[in-house]
Amino acid sequence: MIITTIQSQEVYNICKEQPFYTDITKSEYYDWKDFIEAYNWLSSVMETKIEKPFQAQYPIWGWYRYNGKYKLDLRQHTHIYPPNSYAITLDIPDDQVLLSDYESWHAVLNKFVLHDLYNESDYDKNDDYYDKLKETDPNKYYEIMVQSWYHIFDLKPNVFSSGTEIQATFWKIDPQWINKVRKFGSKETKDDD
Repeated sequence: MIITTIQSQEVYNICKEQPFYTDITKSEYYDWKDFIEAYNWLSSVMETKIEKPFQAQYPIWGWYRYNGKYKLDLRQHTHIYPPNSYAITLDIPDDQVLLSDYESWHAVLNKFVLHDLYNESDYDKNDDYYDKLKETDPNKYYEIMVQSWYHIFDLKPNVFSSGTEIQATFWKIDPQWINKVRKFGSKETKDDD
């Protein structure tokens, strides 16, 4: 499966020589409790589908499809990545990748229910029901919410998602998977002070 991951020069220098495993403590979101809880949930799902190497702690992210295209258009990303970023195209064995819908993933990150994905009127009606349930029976709400998150693995367009942004998670970057590398990133700007 062809996946493009965007990494720093430091990561690229490691993964071209040896397998790279992510270090979540280096993430700018590491101190955000909901971020860690979302990653813990995804990691637990991944462990049921892909054998987790001993060295792996959390998944590495990449793109399978972005904006409906399988080739990542870097022009859409240069403003959000620092200078000297690398777009690393990987050819990963299919059984080492878990695909999920990027837009739906925000339900996990922001803790809300993904429900009635194919009927917009029911989706809107149920929002009120789930809002009330969250207040009256938080335990039941939580159970329903977590179960609904499995919809992120349904890659078809739906009420919540266009289905055009499909992300990939995997436990490592193996040097033998590297297919192509392209350096890019936002241009450094000078302060006007």
